[in-house]
Amino acid sequence: MSSKMDEIADAKERYHFAKLALFNVRFLDVLERQNSMIPPFIASEAKKNGFSDSPSLMNQVTFLQFAYVCIVWLWESAERTNYKEKLIERFPGTTSKDKPNLPTKDQIKGKRALNDWESVLRFLRNALSHGRVKVTDDFFFIFSEQGRNESVGTELKLSGEQLGRISEAVIHSFTLLLWPTNPSLPL
Repeated sequence: MSSKMDEIADAKERYHFAKLALFNVRFLDVLERQNSMIPPFIASEAKKNGFSDSPSLMNQVTFLQFAYVCIVWLWESAERTNYKEKLIERFPGTTSKDKPNLPTKDQIKGKRALNDWESVLRFLRNALSHGRVKVTDDFFFIFSEQGRNESVGTELKLSGEQLGRISEAVIHSFTLLLWPTNPSLPL
């Protein structure tokens, strides 16, 4: 059995990967918006990969990958280090900008109550880890889950922006748990 220190070291390594994923999302966004030389490179690579159109660097899979690293990987680290409850307490209060909002009733289809962050994060974690996510052409993600005692599953529809904000808030909530003595860490 691993020690608490080993679990915290593992959590810090996972956190590092989540921060790299956040960097990649932000970098791809800036790169694509501010550099006119990039579209020809994207078109060339898209053609090599058999695409008929050039994908945007900030496409749906970018947000899905980012969500998986944050909501599944970091959530698991929080559970292993017994920080899950503290992460939920801090969520989303540690982010200074772009705070996520709880999903509204019109985003939820089904009987499951997703009215607090713990239930939303657990729902997203389960849907992501079980591959129960559909992506729409208009950049929405439909997460679904059906519990053993449920006759009908529940769906949650999030925009790419909402999913990105939730994912980033998980990182920021975890920061001060892993480095409690250094509140000056950049968020």
